[in-house]
Amino acid sequence: MDPDAELPPATPLTSPVLDADGRLTYVGTDGRRYVVLGPDDQEAQRQQALALSLEPGHRVLEAMEGQARIWLDLVCGPDLERVEALAWLLQRLRSRLTGGEGPEPPDAEPPDSAPSV
Repeated sequence: MDPDAELPPATPLTSPVLDADGRLTYVGTDGRRYVVLGPDDQEAQRQQALALSLEPGHRVLEAMEGQARIWLDLVCGPDLERVEALAWLLQRLRSRLTGGEGPEPPDAEPPDSAPSV
């Protein structure tokens, strides 16, 4: 038998543990260490779990994106470039959604003071 051939996994003798390389491993009844999940597998599972947790809010997020586009179209013009308005919007959202009611973002006039296009 080829010593490098993959053997079927043995019955676990120990609980799974994270080794020094970040792999989830266990020791089987044959004394060998088996890798259950490597770092790439764990990252893939984390990404999948993240996607599943975000799924219920997908439609709301799409609606918010649409509203943000509408808002940008309304406020942008000769005196306010789209990139500046977007930076202002993102800063305001970050501030308000993290509980801050702090000052307006620096270097940006509130878009409602921008002239109509």
